[in-house]
Amino acid sequence: MTEGDRPARSTATPTTGAGGQPDLDEIEARFTALVEGRLSRDEADRWAGRWLADDGLVWDELPYWALDLLHGIDLPAGPDGGHLHGDGQLRCRLAEFRVRRGGSDSPSGVLVRLAPLEDGDQSA
Repeated sequence: MTEGDRPARSTATPTTGAGGQPDLDEIEARFTALVEGRLSRDEADRWAGRWLADDGLVWDELPYWALDLLHGIDLPAGPDGGHLHGDGQLRCRLAEFRVRRGGSDSPSGVLVRLAPLEDGDQSA
């Protein structure tokens, strides 16, 4: 891939944890912004991809899992439009992130489906 073939970098300014990489707060903020429509799927994908592509970083399981979900979040479901991961699935994944993190979206760590899956969504 040549420089001219690469997509433009996201204009969103990342905040980073002490190790120079995003912490769980920043990852959750990006995920939340995506679910709320304040961040585009393309921006979320490029932001997460930037961090995952840096071989010099070491990740704990949860931030890596969340970044891996965000990277590729803009993949199309097919030629007819829509996305491989629909809005309902995004909401479920954000809830799962919060439960894994120790948040309060679900009692006792039990995952709950926040919204029915939409057409084109695949089950979690």
